Amino acid sequence: MTAPIADLRAGSPPVEACWSVIGVSGDRSCPELAIQVHCRNCPVYAGAAVTFLDQDMPEAYLAELTAYVARAPERQEGATHAVIIFRLGGEWLAFPMLALEEVVKRRPIHSLPHRRGGVVLGLVNVRGALLICVSLTRLMALDETQEEDHAGRRLLVISDHGQRLAAPVDEVGGIFRYRADEVKALPDTVAKGAANFTKATFAWKDRTIGLLDEQRLLPALNRSVA
Repeated sequence: MTAPIADLRAGSPPVEACWSVIGVSGDRSCPELAIQVHCRNCPVYAGAAVTFLDQDMPEAYLAELTAYVARAPERQEGATHAVIIFRLGGEWLAFPMLALEEVVKRRPIHSLPHRRGGVVLGLVNVRGALLICVSLTRLMALDETQEEDHAGRRLLVISDHGQRLAAPVDEVGGIFRYRADEVKALPDTVAKGAANFTKATFAWKDRTIGLLDEQRLLPALNRSVA
């Protein structure tokens, strides 16, 4: 005996779900499996689908669907974007995790001849690989005032289409996830250099974080090392 599919409307003819008893979802005793291989290929299965979909909608279905479409959208509580939060001098910034390969401790930077004073700081050894080390501070024309050695200083290893770069930061705040409705437009007080590479702000703890625009920042970094 086959199991009937639940009817949409009382009084409608039941659809026998033989596939759940003798088919692929049952004991596989149906002789048609040797020919059809799977119940989805069987005309009985196709006929049952047509019968099921051709049934009349229940009386309350249209009203229920109308109410569902008309209701106000629910607030999405789940976070949608992941960023790494870090500090450059007095500026707290965020960079998308998709373009971040890893965060490592600071290590010696070996300067390159004829490349002093620009965005390129030199070369740095990260896990046996020599990476070009770049200054986000100089790229964004931020204050380069030197502070006392800070134990939280790190290197961000950034990856862009196979190009790996290391960027020193003064402190890492951690990984944070924000919703699209939590970001705000840039205030007029943002320095011009930083505004060129920042697309929005959001609140993190008691701070305002500048959300960097990787679509502008990464090409600018690649141009600086060319």
